Amino acid sequence: MLYSYLTLPIDAGPTQGYSNLFYGLEQEYQHIRNSRVITLDTHKLYTDLKNYYGEKITRGFFGKSMPQYVPMKLRNWEFTTPERYALLAAMIGQAPEITFGENQRISHETEPIRVREIRFPTMRQKAALMKAVNI
Repeated sequence: MLYSYLTLPIDAGPTQGYSNLFYGLEQEYQHIRNSRVITLDTHKLYTDLKNYYGEKITRGFFGKSMPQYVPMKLRNWEFTTPERYALLAAMIGQAPEITFGENQRISHETEPIRVREIRFPTMRQKAALMKAVNI
């Protein structure tokens, strides 16, 4: 995984918006805290990491546990080195070209409304949406 990352074109790197890795992890580890906050189930994710890589490697890269803020850091590309991204991507079987590639895995404009992104629209946004679908 890391070798593939190192051989990607020099302009490959974090996509705009959320990371492709977060989208991959979200399919298995999505956790809804309330109607506005949806994150990853860090306890389950950490347990799966330990089962996949063992205690020593998991502790070396992620610590004794996985704090609740880790999904936000993953989602927003806030880790400065690729190792954690690569370990997580390899665990879920996501290719480096997707994890570290130039293209966003899911486009917010073209995808259906996702539970993770529930926002209460303003009246102006509702009007624009209704106009777009000719209601």
